Amino acid sequence: MKLSALPNTVTDEAIPSTGRLNKTVLFLDLLERVFILVLYTHFARTFIMSFIAHPSVFLLPLVFSETLPVIFILCRKPSSNVSRNPVDWLLGMAASIMPLLVVPGAGSAHGTIVMVAVVFCMLFGAILELAAKVVLGRSFGMVAANRGVVTNGPYRFLRHPIYAGYTLVHAGFLLASPSAYNAVLYVSTLTLQIARIVREERVLMNDEAYREMATRVRYRLLPGIF
Repeated sequence: MKLSALPNTVTDEAIPSTGRLNKTVLFLDLLERVFILVLYTHFARTFIMSFIAHPSVFLLPLVFSETLPVIFILCRKPSSNVSRNPVDWLLGMAASIMPLLVVPGAGSAHGTIVMVAVVFCMLFGAILELAAKVVLGRSFGMVAANRGVVTNGPYRFLRHPIYAGYTLVHAGFLLASPSAYNAVLYVSTLTLQIARIVREERVLMNDEAYREMATRVRYRLLPGIF
């Protein structure tokens, strides 16, 4: 979930500072928090039951990965500019829903090479997204909002390190719990994340600070490819 700035040129996506619209901002901010809390409750229940039935260390990085952003969202300050564009909300919600619907223990990983790949992906992915989330702190959000442009930490190497971390953790978990169902969810999630990145960057490029960052940090999600 990358920070984003709202465009100055698209007036229906920006929220002026008026009393009436400030109430809209607060409502949208509350809606996002309630939505993510309800969604996380379902995820936590599923994984707690699975861990009790089949304890596995491979569940822990995924749980950690999905828990930290919930904490940041619940503790953050309301943003003065939350996007009201339905596409931003649909992308943000759908990309947040899908990875929380995976089924732990749907299959099992076999072979030393596969296990090494699982450990590498889940550990490195968790470290990458944790570092990026710590840099963002309470500026983290599910829906596009003007919370500033971050250029330090992992953002010196990738423009969307949190999404990159998610992708690695998801790949590792899929190797540990392989199934067609989980694969469809994660491929769909990655597709949505790419669409989300493209849309966010179209907005972010209105910010001079982000344009300058983009000239230094070439890749968005995967070095050498995208």
